[in-house]
Amino acid sequence: MSRADDNTVMEAVDSEVSVTCTDMGLVQKVFQLALLCTKQHPIDRPRMHEEARVLLWLMPAPAV
Repeated sequence: MSRADDNTVMEAVDSEVSVTCTDMGLVQKVFQLALLCTKQHPIDRPRMHEEARVLLWLMPAPAV
């Protein structure tokens, strides 16, 4: 599994995101997932249920 380094990810993210986003680490993780979803060969891409599981795991806990 290839991954982009943090600098590459942050160069690709719109600078306006940092104004409204409080967790840039989360942005990096979602970007990494997006990169995996665009692999050339479909067999190398995560399945939809895997993507959904990762996205649910990345969601912040609801405020109580």
